[in-house]
Amino acid sequence: MSLTKCERCPFGTYTNVSGALSCTDCPVGSQKTTLSLGTESVDECVCPEDTYLDQVADKCRSCPEGATCAGGLKLPRLREGYWVDKISQSEVE
Repeated sequence: MSLTKCERCPFGTYTNVSGALSCTDCPVGSQKTTLSLGTESVDECVCPEDTYLDQVADKCRSCPEGATCAGGLKLPRLREGYWVDKISQSEVE
């Protein structure tokens, strides 16, 4: 009889099945990862530090200049000395 050593899923993967033979990657193309080993749900796939979640595209984006990004699901925060000029949707198109 041969026993297999159980291991926690590595960063960037998860499984919600005890004793699973493999782990599932966080969504492809999202640049999301997990913050700990042994993650059990896709909901724990979040953006790494220095990125933020683009909620429309559901993918991580690089932190913009003049901001700090803690990662996770948090939005960028402006650094001291920077400001944001609100623009309308028609100016973006």
